[in-house]
Amino acid sequence: MCTRTRHALLATAGIPAFLALMACSPALQAEPDPAPQTPRAPVAQGEPNKRDAVPAFPGQTRAPESLSGVTFNTSIIADDLDEPWGLALLPGGGLLVTERTGKLWRFSANGQRNEVKGVPEVDKRGQGGLLDISLAPDFANRRLLYFSFSEPRGDRTNGTSLARATLSADGTRLENVEIVFRQEPAWASPLHFGSNIEWDSAGNIFLTLGERSQPEPRKQAQQLDSLLGKVVHLKPDGTAVDANPFVGADGARPEIWSYGHRNVQGAAIHPLTGKLGPSSTAARRRRTQHSRKRARTMAGPSSPTASTIPADRSAKGSPLTKAWSSPSITGTR
Repeated sequence: MCTRTRHALLATAGIPAFLALMACSPALQAEPDPAPQTPRAPVAQGEPNKRDAVPAFPGQTRAPESLSGVTFNTSIIADDLDEPWGLALLPGGGLLVTERTGKLWRFSANGQRNEVKGVPEVDKRGQGGLLDISLAPDFANRRLLYFSFSEPRGDRTNGTSLARATLSADGTRLENVEIVFRQEPAWASPLHFGSNIEWDSAGNIFLTLGERSQPEPRKQAQQLDSLLGKVVHLKPDGTAVDANPFVGADGARPEIWSYGHRNVQGAAIHPLTGKLGPSSTAARRRRTQHSRKRARTMAGPSSPTASTIPADRSAKGSPLTKAWSSPSITGTR
């Protein structure tokens, strides 16, 4: 259970998006995992969004209900945001909030806001735009931050890029903007950019990347010479972490930490174990499950994008505030 303040971006189709502040309790303590409980009844199920979809096996979509015992107190900070996507907690209680359509906002601790200029051009078609944002671990000293976005690459192609910049002293502008990593190959698709940023305890970055949704690029999720449908593990300068599982492998991109993903938009690092937990956008005919205990794939028989995660790789640590405030998990897409 968490003791930190938690922020969530809440949006519903046809209803203006708003930013809510949530606090949860009781205290988080380093306790062993509880013993397995008797499975509860499945969660309530509404009408399917695709009526002709058939589960790959009985009970595939009937997950048991799990009650957390956590309650939240909420207060609305802003109720007129345009498709908010990501947020970062600033020292002293402020917030940086991205809007998918390309704007970056800074909220002070008392709720006042100003637009932060200097954001590079984004391709905001479909699901693209200005996406996640995260403070560098030493932000308090250097004011350095990282953000991901769908970068126009020419001829209507695009791809997820990771940039870093310095937030000006007055919080009104991004300075020294530098793109440190680009997903390749670029593709002419408005879908599936992934785009969650997480930090390990060594100050390295996990970045999630979508497979671009279309049938042809989707196949590349299983190819190690492509960065489509991957989770990459990067040094702060955007180069591959030396311990990545495919460093030195013939024909493989060294940045790859795991592959075979569909569209990982959510991820969090466990505040006690330091393990990374990615969360994919679910497909209509299949569900992908990720395991950090051993490498395995679980998906429907028609899935070309089941996930493979090396069994001998484990992420360590992360700022607790980020682990409990991933906007891709607490926000709607």
